[in-house]
Amino acid sequence: MPPVKRSLLALSILSAYSRVQRLTRQLERSRGSQRAALLLTVEEARVRLAQLQDRYAGQESQTRRSS
Repeated sequence: MPPVKRSLLALSILSAYSRVQRLTRQLERSRGSQRAALLLTVEEARVRLAQLQDRYAGQESQTRRSS
C-alpha cells in the first residue's frame, strides 16, 4: 500500500476511535430512549473502528512480506 494511503487509513482509524470515545461518553450520560438509540450508534462505530483496524493490520502484514 502506498504511504499516502496508509497514512489516510491511519487518520481514519484515529477519527473512528475519537468518535467511539465521544459517543461512549454521551452514552454514559444518557437516559431512556436516547440511551437505547445511542447503544446502536456506539456499536456501529465500534464495528467500523474494528474494520479499519483489521484493514490496517492486513496492510501491515502485506508490507512486511513484500519487504
